[in-house]
Amino acid sequence: MALDLRALRQLLALADHRSFGRAAAALRMTQPALSRSMKGLEAEVGAELFERSPTGAVPTDEGRLLIERARELVRAADELDRELLRRRVPGAGQVALGAGPYPGETIVPAALTRFMAAHPLVRVRVVVRGDWDELLRRLRARELDFFVAETSTLDAEHDLDVERQPQHPRTSSPAAAIRSLSAPPCGPSTRFPIRSLL
Repeated sequence: MALDLRALRQLLALADHRSFGRAAAALRMTQPALSRSMKGLEAEVGAELFERSPTGAVPTDEGRLLIERARELVRAADELDRELLRRRVPGAGQVALGAGPYPGETIVPAALTRFMAAHPLVRVRVVVRGDWDELLRRLRARELDFFVAETSTLDAEHDLDVERQPQHPRTSSPAAAIRSLSAPPCGPSTRFPIRSLL
C-alpha cells in the first residue's frame, strides 16, 4: 500500500474538522475533490474511514487507527523537511504558530511583519482557530511550535512553558495599550526548543 502524504494531510483535516465542507475550506479545495480523495484513500486502505452522519464525519475504528498513524507520519515528514531545508539553506527554516481570532487579527500580523523582514528565508504557517483546546492539542502533537493565547486558563498545564506579557498599563492611551500587546513575548511554547518569533 502506497499512501500519499497529501491524502494523509486531507484525512487529518477531516478528522480535525469533522465536516467535509469545513475541512475542504481549510485545505482550500472543493468539497467534491476532498470526497474523491477520501474515497480513493478508503479504496487504498480497503476500509471505510468515516461514517457520514447528520452530526458530521465520524472516524470508524480503521479511520481512528489511520488518523493516529497519519499524525506520526506527517509530523515526521514535516520534521525531515525542516531539517533538510536548514541544511540546504543557512538561515532557512519553518515556524508553525497558532492563534485565536483576536490575536490573529491584532498581535500576530505586526509581529509576523517584523519577523519576516528580519528572517526572509523562514517559512511561516499560521493556524487561526477559535478553540483554544484545539490549539493546545496541536501544540502537544507538535503540529505547532507555539501559539498566542490568553494564558489564565493554562496555569494547570504543567508541561508548557508559558511566557506572559507584563500587566497592561492602565492608561487612557489606546496606542500605548496596543504597543504593549504587540511587545514580545506573546504566548506559550512547548517544552521543546523553539525559534523565537514574537
